[in-house]
Amino acid sequence: ERLAVTGNPHFDHFADDITRENEEKERILFISQPLSSIANMPGFSPVAYDEYDTLKDILQALETLSEQYYVSLRLHPKESSDKYGKYLGPRVRRASESTLEEALSGAGLVIGISSPVLMQAAAAGKRVLSYEPKLSGKDPLVSNRVGVTTRIESKEALVDAMIAYARGEWLFKTSSMREVWPSGATERVVEAVHALALQK
Repeated sequence: ERLAVTGNPHFDHFADDITRENEEKERILFISQPLSSIANMPGFSPVAYDEYDTLKDILQALETLSEQYYVSLRLHPKESSDKYGKYLGPRVRRASESTLEEALSGAGLVIGISSPVLMQAAAAGKRVLSYEPKLSGKDPLVSNRVGVTTRIESKEALVDAMIAYARGEWLFKTSSMREVWPSGATERVVEAVHALALQK
């Protein structure tokens, strides 16, 4: 009776600046995470895959698509600008947008590992895949666990998903973010604080 479930106010508007008006279907945005650099840090559990493994699998899957499809790399703020330099080419480019929201807006398909950015993209109505091969234990991305985003577990499934996407098909059924996390969390927080103030 002493707990008030309000939801997270951050989720009320964190997808507001992502649009689909100028979406480019052929652009596949990769949301990078520095998993390789944090794997041995205290408090972090080691994983059987990292961002390099993930990107290599995505690029192999890309080869099954026609040449107009390409991968755009959106780096994590802690990653250096030349991190994926050896992968760059006509079909692998750096995302040049100044904001994450602009990069997400321009992409037709968003692929990452377990970044909360995937949930942000899904909230804006984007096609989203969370690629977590060899995952052991609990999925770290809560939106996968509740069906808001889709987890892919193997290279074969990733290839199938990307080929279907290029054909204009989507193989997965997901829940709307608002079905799971209703809007209005900010107001609920204010109401809870106000109620506490009145008790005093």
